[in-house]
Amino acid sequence: MSSIEVSYNGELDELESALTQVTRPGDYCVHGTLELPLPHIDVQRVGTLSWPLPKAQAQALIAIAERAPYGRGTQTLIDPEVRNAWQIGAAQLSIGGKSWPRTLAAVLDAARLGLGCADAEVHAEFYKLLAYEPGGFFIPHRDSEKAAGMFATLVIVLPCDHQGGELVIRHAGRERSIDLASTEFGEISFAAFYADCEHEVLPIRSGYRISLIYNLIHGGHSAALTAPDYAVETQRTGVLLRDAFTHHHSPRKLVWLLEHHYSAAELSFGALKGADVARAVVLREASTQAHCVAYLAMVHIAETGSAEIHYEPRSRGQRRPYYEEEDDVDSSEFDVIDVCDRVCTLDHWLDFTDRAMEFGSIALTEGELLPAGALDNEEPDEQRLTEATGNEGASFERAYHRAAVVLWPRDRLMPVLLQGGLVKPVELFGQCILAQAEGAAVAPADLATMAGAIVEHWTLLREYNRPHGAAGTELRSSMLDSLAQFGDPTLLARFLADVVIHDFTGGESAALVAAALVLDADRLQQLFGALLHQHSLSSPRACIGLIAALVDGHAPSASTQRAALRALAQIMVAALPCLALPVAQRNGGNWRRAVETPAMDAYSTASLLQLLAALNLDAERARVIDLMIALPAVFEVNRVVVPALAALATAAPYGSTDPEYLRLWGHAAAHLLDRSEHAPQPPGDWRQQVSINCVCEDCRALQRFAVDPHAQIHRFRVRKERRQHLHGQIGALALDMTHITERIGSPQTLVCTKTHGHFERACRQYAEDRTAMATLLRLATTDGQTALAAWSERLRAALAPKW
Repeated sequence: MSSIEVSYNGELDELESALTQVTRPGDYCVHGTLELPLPHIDVQRVGTLSWPLPKAQAQALIAIAERAPYGRGTQTLIDPEVRNAWQIGAAQLSIGGKSWPRTLAAVLDAARLGLGCADAEVHAEFYKLLAYEPGGFFIPHRDSEKAAGMFATLVIVLPCDHQGGELVIRHAGRERSIDLASTEFGEISFAAFYADCEHEVLPIRSGYRISLIYNLIHGGHSAALTAPDYAVETQRTGVLLRDAFTHHHSPRKLVWLLEHHYSAAELSFGALKGADVARAVVLREASTQAHCVAYLAMVHIAETGSAEIHYEPRSRGQRRPYYEEEDDVDSSEFDVIDVCDRVCTLDHWLDFTDRAMEFGSIALTEGELLPAGALDNEEPDEQRLTEATGNEGASFERAYHRAAVVLWPRDRLMPVLLQGGLVKPVELFGQCILAQAEGAAVAPADLATMAGAIVEHWTLLREYNRPHGAAGTELRSSMLDSLAQFGDPTLLARFLADVVIHDFTGGESAALVAAALVLDADRLQQLFGALLHQHSLSSPRACIGLIAALVDGHAPSASTQRAALRALAQIMVAALPCLALPVAQRNGGNWRRAVETPAMDAYSTASLLQLLAALNLDAERARVIDLMIALPAVFEVNRVVVPALAALATAAPYGSTDPEYLRLWGHAAAHLLDRSEHAPQPPGDWRQQVSINCVCEDCRALQRFAVDPHAQIHRFRVRKERRQHLHGQIGALALDMTHITERIGSPQTLVCTKTHGHFERACRQYAEDRTAMATLLRLATTDGQTALAAWSERLRAALAPKW
């Protein structure tokens, strides 16, 4: 077996030593929730309890109960100011049911495991039932020894709707607050703690808290069981952690692998076993001393590579592979030749209250894993072997899944999250901005640090692993929104310059409008001007949409901003002539940059003309009209010009009184009449006028066939290369004919059939032009203008029915 090769941290021997010396399992308290069969409980004068316990039965229990006392020295006292609770003794009720012994055994096993006494002889002795009504509580106290061998208390909270009543347990300077209220009424919540721990029950805010109290008794040991105390180990580990994260080459985080195997589904602090519990406790407490945070997480290490399979002998010395592809193979059945790829990640994050943390998948990088050698000679959790096929040798895939405690300095959250990509950090920054807006105490300096880290990382990744398409656009928009709300123009300008200007797609326009309101006029003109210079040819429609949104989003009275917007509009107008360039030249040599095709549409054209009018850029508006007339390939009349005229007809200052509008209308009318004033005439024969330059025998035959007015079909019985030559000539000359190869005989036959494609295309163009003419005529009639009366008359005549 080839052992997994991972990069451990080899410079923290003292820290490893400190933690490996923590061998006693367990902690001073344990709690959890188990989905188990509920007990059958009969109470004298109340009857059988129902689950979930109804309010009426809870009140009936309190009605027959007595005040719960508390102890002071040798005295037993009753004082509702110290303990406001009710109790029912063991003699007044019976607990049974067929499944209850198994249920209690499961709870007891979890308690023994969590308290670190799994190997001890421990049994649970029922003590009493406790009931807390609204306002009930018990101030801090310690339990007295109520029976020989008692070392701990077990509390089982029964299903009864309530809020509050948290159990707070303290020991050796540590404190745990446990909420045993459960919203799932098929579950039992429990807590167990050593008797020498101080604990209290916080006031019940609503409902009733009903619990069974058991004394945990141990036997067979000469020494009493006491709560673990890791104060010395914790203090030393805290110092070592602080030192580990302060030197120049310190890792971003440390990942301590746990000894036992846990699945992601079962991972929780309460589910830890053996020494894992103690080490997790030490790391959690030491992280607080070292100003760090600590979480539970799952480590995933996946490897792929080449392998040499061990073969089984066949009869008479022959050999055969005994698998083609097989899962769950044993590592002894093959040798690893080479590891080609390895991916190490962490996910399934939990804090030490077992609350899920939305950190996503974060990379495990070099020098972060401890203790050294923890995975040596470990069998993979998943393994697949694939036999050699063709030119490819045998290969293997294997994966390891282990639980770990992960630590990093509190001020290093953002760099750690950025190891998993940009999505989670951007989400977290947005949440912090929102929290600050809602009054939370979030320091602006902290927000600036977070934003700076995100922008710096984004800039480094942009050329190598930037988010593409809609997902990247959405992420940039989200960051822009948060930065605009934060209101730091320097950070915002940096993000625009280093990220957005390069990756702009148009989907960020709404966020860019909000961002522009944070910038002064100079930065607005500089940054957005750079964006337009970079994208006006590849994404002209997106750029026009951005400028239009900026004009709509700024108050007309902001003269300095208005001057900047005028400059941006002028940049866009200056770029329009270059839209006639081939697509390959419009992307500026950047193969990553998508080019908008077609370059212009009616909506963008109308938007550009409207924003130029709104900015009083009359010369630029006239320039755009000139270009629309001069560049019919970019501003196609039917698709762009006529729909734009329709959109502008009711928008000031356009319409029947605007000379530029009338000039464009006249251009469209002249163009359409020139092309489609008269219907196309069907051809009278099959003649196609063409001159083929090639003088080869096949092309001379194709020339004769093309100009022949009577022949519709011609058959060329020629070799493949000659057929391909004829294909090329027909396509290059755009001849109206199909060409199909009859795959019969040798050589095969190319069958060419003439069509009336030109005429059919002319008919389709004629129908489209008539629709556009009708639109132009409607616009002229609606406006009541007479300046283009001659064009209108010709349009009417062209549209009149032909009898």
